[in-house]
Amino acid sequence: MFFMKITGNAVIQTLRLGFPEDFASGQVTPTLAAFMHEHPNIRLEVTSGLSRQLYQHYQQGALDLIIVKQRKGEFKSDYRWPEPLCWLTSANNEYLNADSLPLIVFPENGLYRNDMFRLLDIEQRPWHITYTCSSLAGIQSAIADGLGISLLPLRAKLPQHRILTEQEGFPAAEEMEIAMHVHDSSDSIKVLAERLARQLEQL
Repeated sequence: MFFMKITGNAVIQTLRLGFPEDFASGQVTPTLAAFMHEHPNIRLEVTSGLSRQLYQHYQQGALDLIIVKQRKGEFKSDYRWPEPLCWLTSANNEYLNADSLPLIVFPENGLYRNDMFRLLDIEQRPWHITYTCSSLAGIQSAIADGLGISLLPLRAKLPQHRILTEQEGFPAAEEMEIAMHVHDSSDSIKVLAERLARQLEQL
C-alpha cells in the first residue's frame, strides 16, 4: 500500500521500493532518478537488503515494489529474467589450495551460499569459509585480491576475476532468476515497474 499526503495544493505520493545491494547501488538508480524528476509529486523510499528479507517485507505490505534474486519459479511474478551463476577466483590466482578451498560468502540466508557448500560437498572437495561479507562489492574485491573463491552471478565478474570451469572441478550451478514483484496499487507504480523492466531487459 502506497502512502499519500496533501502538501499545500499538491498531493504527495510515496512509493516504497526494495532492491538487492548491487541493484540499489547503480543498476536501477538512473531509472529512479529520471522518474523522480518527471514526477515531482512522487517520493521514492528505497530500501537495500537481502532478497529474502525484502520479499518478507513485501508480503507484509511494507514495500510496494521489489526486485529480488530467487530460485527459478520460487515466487510467481510477471517479471522474471535468467541469472546464470559462475565460480570466480582472482585472475592472478593460478593455484588453488588442494587441501581446502577458501570460500568467500554472503552471510547466512544469503543466496548462493548453500549452493556453494552443496556443490562442493557433492564433488567431495574440502572447503572452509575465509571471508564473509554482506556487500557484493566487498565480495568482488576479496576475490580479486586472492582471498578465495565464490559463486556469483555471471554479470558480477570483473576483469580482475577468472571463471573456474567444470574441468577444474567446479560443477555448474543451477541458474537463478531476477524477479520483480509489484503491488498494482496505483498507476504510478505500474509506470515505474514497466520502466524498470525495460532496464532489466538490457542487463
